Formats: sequence, structure tokens, C-alpha cells
Amino acid sequence: MNFKRRLGDYALPTIVLVIICLVVTCALAFTYSKTKTTIDANAVKTHDEAAKEVLGNEEGKALEETVQSYGGEMSVMVGISNEGKITGVKVVSHGDTPGLGTKAMEPEYLKQYKGTEKLEYESIRDDDSKDAITGATISSNAVYEAVKKAILEYEKAGR
Repeated sequence: MNFKRRLGDYALPTIVLVIICLVVTCALAFTYSKTKTTIDANAVKTHDEAAKEVLGNEEGKALEETVQSYGGEMSVMVGISNEGKITGVKVVSHGDTPGLGTKAMEPEYLKQYKGTEKLEYESIRDDDSKDAITGATISSNAVYEAVKKAILEYEKAGR
């Protein structure tokens, strides 16, 4: 008898919780289906704007590379001219902590890559030609790695 009473005490709240979860799931699915085209259009627009920005007035290719950084994935757009030189670098998205970590994503810092044709080292720590942000070495190295990947991808495509 005591067992049935306990089971009854839990049954109603469990059913209510399941119904709430189903309603919320349906609402989220509906919202996602209605906003997906706008989200996709904004992503394409952001990508295109970043590509134009890193290429400037140069002819070449804009390559987007995704690498691991301090706060998760970092997406970096790299412009490479037809001559194989970096025309610009822009961090499109990241999960790094605002402040010190994001200093490695500022235009003033990123301009050090302009004109670069090769990155020969495994890490920015080993490359005396590139500066890392003190206290944000992981973010600095993520940018370095993304630029290096873009150069390698560009070379594989046969320039």
C-alpha cells in the first residue's frame, strides 16, 4: 500500500515534466525552422564581408580556417593574393575571453601577417618574425596556426 502511494506521488509530477519538455522542444524546433534561413543568410553575408575585407583590392583567394583556441573553436579568414602573399587576416568568430585573449584578434595585431608568404614553424613561440600577445599565447598561436593552414591549403590548390 505504501509503495502505491509513493508511486502515485511521483507519477503526476513526472507526467507534467514530460509534457513541459515536449512543449518546449516543439517551440524550439518551430523557432529554429522559422529563423534558419535568416541565420544562414547572415552567415553567408558575414563570410562574404570578411572575404572582401581580407582581400582588399587585391585579386586572390579568401580562405576560412577553423582552429582550436583558448575558448574553443576560432574561425579565421585569410586573404592570399595571386602572388601567394597574405593580404589580410580577420578573426570571424571565437569563444575566447574578452580582454587579454582578444588582443590577438585586433586589426593592429593581425597586420603583422600582411605580406607573409610562408610560416615555417610549428608554433608562434618558435617564429621570431611574428609576435605573440603576452598572456594570450594560446590565442596568438591559434591565429598563427590558421594562417599557416590557409597558406598550405592555397599551395595545395596550386596557387
